[in-house]
Amino acid sequence: NNPIRDVEIGYLYLMKLSALLKLPKEGFMIVTSFIPIYFTFRVLKDELYICKFLVLSFMLTAVWLSYMNGIRQIIAIGFWIFSMKYIVEKKIVKHYLLIFSAILFHNSAAVLLLFYPLVNYRKEWINNIAPQLVLLVISLILMRLTFIQSIISNLEYILNISGYGWYV
Repeated sequence: NNPIRDVEIGYLYLMKLSALLKLPKEGFMIVTSFIPIYFTFRVLKDELYICKFLVLSFMLTAVWLSYMNGIRQIIAIGFWIFSMKYIVEKKIVKHYLLIFSAILFHNSAAVLLLFYPLVNYRKEWINNIAPQLVLLVISLILMRLTFIQSIISNLEYILNISGYGWYV
């Protein structure tokens, strides 16, 4: 296994930039921890009353501990949180630029590509409980089918193909 191929390109270039700047490993961790915190608080800058509760819950629930371990995922979440502003403002290019930035740090962020159309083009669908209940019933029925059960039992193989098999 080549470790360089196992890292998303955005994270790889962030590591290279840190090496170029001769940052110690602690400096790299500070930079990578700062990115999602910055985006989280930046999106809430106009909602100052929320910030004090966010800081309190951030510290009391020890969420900050995950900023040292699952850092690639947390950076991607930071980009996604900031992109939500552009969903509301219907600025599709800015939203997708941030989502593609998130994908550069964690490939699984690709599922976030669906958020803009789901929110802005299917608002009636999301706000209507009936289609959601129908989907719930359908998914419960599908869970009982042997075809779906065979897919679930072969999930490890599917994950290996996608590159995430080492998580299992």
